[in-house]
Amino acid sequence: GDISSNFRAIKLWLDTTIKSQHSLEQKQDLMQNRLNNLELLLRDVVFFLVQSDYVVNQSYLPELKLVAQKYSLPNLMSLLKRISQLRAQLAARSSNQQLCWENFILSIKQLSQIPSL
Repeated sequence: GDISSNFRAIKLWLDTTIKSQHSLEQKQDLMQNRLNNLELLLRDVVFFLVQSDYVVNQSYLPELKLVAQKYSLPNLMSLLKRISQLRAQLAARSSNQQLCWENFILSIKQLSQIPSL
């Protein structure tokens, strides 16, 4: 699917997770798992762009190519840095978790080279 539908899916997942009856620890584990997966995929896109053999998710090469067309290498590196920042914010637990995720999702959209997100 296109990247906009992926963002809608992330938002729906986030809303569902935050409103679920899971314990706080379970919610945080789910969010960390999603963040780990996103980080791995973004690293794969970076490796794809620099023509490295280190792409882990070879089965997703068509999707990685699509993401590579939408984000520049510096913007991908910025997203990876923002993932680290988000991890720190979520670990602090003193911040609004949903707001942290929403700001992160907005930064993903802002860093895209394609204005039609």
